[in-house]
Amino acid sequence: MILEELRAYIEQEILPRYDHFDAAHRRDHATLVIRQSMELSRKLGANEAMCYTIAAYHDTGLSEGRETHHIVSGHILRKDKSLRKWFSEEEIETMAQAAEDHRASSKTPPRSIYGRIVAEADRFIDPQKIIERTIQYGLDHYPALGREEHWQRTLEHLKEKYGEGGYLKLWFEDSPNTIRLEALRTIIKDEARLRQIFDTFFPKADPMGQAIMDYHRTGKADSLRVLSPQFDEDEIPVSHLFRTFRDMPKLEKRAIREARGRTLDIGAGAGCHSLELQQRGLEVTALEISPLSCQVMRERGVRIVEERDILEDDWTEQFDTILLLMNGLGIAGKPENLPRLLNRLKKLLKPGGQILTDSCDLRYIFEDENGQLDWDSSHGYYGALEYQMIYKDIEGNTFPWLYADAKMLAAAASETGLQCEILDQGDNHDFLARIS
Repeated sequence: MILEELRAYIEQEILPRYDHFDAAHRRDHATLVIRQSMELSRKLGANEAMCYTIAAYHDTGLSEGRETHHIVSGHILRKDKSLRKWFSEEEIETMAQAAEDHRASSKTPPRSIYGRIVAEADRFIDPQKIIERTIQYGLDHYPALGREEHWQRTLEHLKEKYGEGGYLKLWFEDSPNTIRLEALRTIIKDEARLRQIFDTFFPKADPMGQAIMDYHRTGKADSLRVLSPQFDEDEIPVSHLFRTFRDMPKLEKRAIREARGRTLDIGAGAGCHSLELQQRGLEVTALEISPLSCQVMRERGVRIVEERDILEDDWTEQFDTILLLMNGLGIAGKPENLPRLLNRLKKLLKPGGQILTDSCDLRYIFEDENGQLDWDSSHGYYGALEYQMIYKDIEGNTFPWLYADAKMLAAAASETGLQCEILDQGDNHDFLARIS
């Protein structure tokens, strides 16, 4: 039996620690180990409260790194004075030893049935989930690897740990894990099938996210190339994505000053705007579609990060300010999609809320020497472009991007029942608008 006071303490003070670990060891993993431990404890007649507590603490040592996390987990459990409300010193020592003994690569068997229970529960073998977690661990800890290098790492790790003769040990012969392990070994032996599963779980090409991750980890990055059929090849200086307020162009500075209340930063990238707004005391949610960029923002200290596609997700939060900087409205892709995007953003605004966005009128590129537009309208709108990003050997998909002029933006706002006000003009035919 588990006392509600103990359960409340663990749910409030211990499980939230997993929210800061790598994606393969977050709270969902801890709760899975708890659930498996409880099933085994009932089957074997072990102390349920002890099994519950061991499972909750078993990976807390990841706060100090992976290599000795099992030892650190035992130390954390052993030193937690609050546990003495519910357990004797002897029980606490048994639980600490169990946490220390849970690691799959350990060369010695667990010292007690409690160690065997948490070790078995931690080895919950769901073939698909194990493959997914292996890939995710590689992405989190080896971000510089390319796709094929991640494939080789995944294959080698699965063979080493789960293959025939691998170091994984199961402690109960009649455990469901025994059957699942055989199923996983069948997949590992069939490399073509394993590769199909790998390709399903491995994230889509994310050149900008990888560039951001490299710069965050090493302070340098290769060229982030930008290709377009309409223009010559260009590149984005990755360091620019990490700029501070001092280095931001004047329109971005104005937008930062105009932001108020609860703020949503769409397309947050490396988090430069979100971090500045946080420092100014605003509650900021950074929204980004790139998993790697989201990870970097969390590591840089952005408090609330959401990995979402604003165009596809049915998210229903509401904000006082929505930021779309660096021509963030470009995600509309085409002029006909701009009202739809504004309608989507309108639903995310609190009453009296505002959208702050910058854009650029590309007309100047296509003007002749007399200032007349030299553009064949049969080709569509001159500000509707296509881009592709390439970083190292990572080639992103081609995507549409829209540079809306002020008249187009005002018309789209009016169509959706909003008003558009130009707040400021930049030095390169760009402008900052408030839509409310």
